[in-house]
Amino acid sequence: MTPTLRGRLQTRLFLAATVGVLWTAIISPFLPEPPGVTTGMSYSMAFDSLLLMAVYGLVWEHLYHRLQQRRWDRDWPSVFALLTVLNEALLVWLLDHLFPVMSGPMPGMSGSSLANAGSLGLDSPYLAGFVVHMGTTWGLMWLFGQGPMRVIFVRWRFEGGLIVHSHVPDSAVPGDRPAISRPEGAGTSEAGVRDAVPGTAAARLTLRPHTGLARVNGNPTSASSGDLVEGNMCDHGHFGHPGMRYCMICGGPLPQLNGTRVLGRRPPLGVLILDDGVTHVLDGDVRLAEADGPGPLTAGHRDEIPAASALADIRLAGWQPFVSSELHPIALALPGGGDLHIAPGASARLMPGTEFTVAARRIRYESPYQPVEPASATADPYAGAVSEADAATSPAAATPSRPAPQVRHTLRG
Repeated sequence: MTPTLRGRLQTRLFLAATVGVLWTAIISPFLPEPPGVTTGMSYSMAFDSLLLMAVYGLVWEHLYHRLQQRRWDRDWPSVFALLTVLNEALLVWLLDHLFPVMSGPMPGMSGSSLANAGSLGLDSPYLAGFVVHMGTTWGLMWLFGQGPMRVIFVRWRFEGGLIVHSHVPDSAVPGDRPAISRPEGAGTSEAGVRDAVPGTAAARLTLRPHTGLARVNGNPTSASSGDLVEGNMCDHGHFGHPGMRYCMICGGPLPQLNGTRVLGRRPPLGVLILDDGVTHVLDGDVRLAEADGPGPLTAGHRDEIPAASALADIRLAGWQPFVSSELHPIALALPGGGDLHIAPGASARLMPGTEFTVAARRIRYESPYQPVEPASATADPYAGAVSEADAATSPAAATPSRPAPQVRHTLRG
C-alpha cells in the first residue's frame, strides 16, 4: 500500500483506539512493574503512554509522509512502519518522564528501585514494563494492519489507508423504473433506464442509437454528460460495459455487441494514480491542478477548479476518458509499449495502463474496462467533439473515423 497523509492519520488513530486500547487493557496487570506499583497505577501509566504514542504519532506521520515523497518510488514499505517503533518509543519514554507519567518514587519502593525511580537510563525500574507494553502493542498494531485490516476494510489499501470517506454517494432515484416508449419513425430502439433520470422527468425516455441523444417526455436531452450511457444488463439486473462478456459483479453472461442495449447510469471508469501515490476515482470530468510552488497535485471536478490554474482536463465521453491540456504538451506512455506526444489543445484517448506526463507531473490511468478493439490512443484535436455524440452510445465509436493529425510516435526498445 502507498499511504496518503490522511490515510496515515486515520489508520494511526483507528489502530490505537481499537487494537491498542484492547491490548493495553489485557496486558497492563501483567507488566513487570517495580514494587509498590498497584494494578491501578499500571493501568494509568500504560494508557497514558498509549495516548502519548497516538497523539504525538500524528506529528510523526507528517514527517514520515515527507520522507516518503523523497523516496524514488514514493512508497513506504511495511518494514519501515515496523521499525519506526524505535524512534517513537524513545520519544514516548522521554515524555513519560517529562509530564510525568512514570517517574518518581512510589510507596513501597526500596533500595535501587527507589534510588533510580527518576532515571531515564537502563537502570530505571519502569523500563522493563514500558518496553514490554510498547513493543507488544506496536507489534500487534502492525500485524493487524498487515492482515485483518485488509479484510475488514477491503478498499483500505487501495485508497491510501483511508477509513472514513467524505464522498457523498448518488441519491437513489425514487419510484419504479420508468416506462419505455418507442417514438414513431425508423432508426430508433428501445432503451431501458436503470437509476438514470430522477423524478417524474423519466416518465418516457427513448434513445437513438449512436447519437448520444435521448428523449425525455418528447424533449431531446444529451446522454453523454457522464451519467447516462448505453450498456448491457445481465440477468440479475447489473448494468455494465457493452463490450464486456461477463458481468463484473456476479459473473453472469452479458449480451454481446449486437445484443439489446439499455440506458443506465455509468459506474466509475477507473482511477487516476497521481505522482504522490494518491488515487482519484474517475467518476466524472476531472481537472488536474498544481498548488503554488512545489506541492502535491490536486484532482477535482472541472467546475471546482478554475481553468486558469489547470494543468490538464480528463473528460468522460460515454465509456471513454479523454485527456487534454490547453497550456501544456502531454506525453503518453501507451500500454502497448509506444509513446505518443500531443500538442496543447489536442486530446487523446486514455487506455487502461496509460501513463501521461504534463508539466513534469506523471499520472497513471487504470481501469477494469478494456477497449472493445485494440487500438492505441488517438491524438485528435476534435476527438472530444466526436466522442460527445458517438462514444456515449458506442465504445467502438469513441475512435474518430477521420484520419488523425500528424503526431510523433516513438517505439520503445
